[in-house]
Amino acid sequence: MKRLLVSISYIAVLLLVVVLNAWTLQVLWEWYIIPQFGSAPLAFIGAIGLSLFASFFTYNLAANNAADSNKGIGEVITSFVFVLLKPFVFLFFGWLYLALFG
Repeated sequence: MKRLLVSISYIAVLLLVVVLNAWTLQVLWEWYIIPQFGSAPLAFIGAIGLSLFASFFTYNLAANNAADSNKGIGEVITSFVFVLLKPFVFLFFGWLYLALFG
């Protein structure tokens, strides 16, 4: 039962991270790509695909640490928090750069 709960929580966090990353990419696209290059807005489904495509080619230390079965619950929660906060940190620094230099 505990394993099932852990598996469901991993899947839920994974889906949430995919949505958060896509939303962050979509917002940053609106702030930087559209004004600079005159590109079309990025649809949410396209943002999901582009986000998954980029993550396929990049190494994600937090996801690899969370998947390690030898980790304690505290380290797994820390990895989850890092993965969930990462899009908001990127969005904050994107907004800050735009506010200061945009």
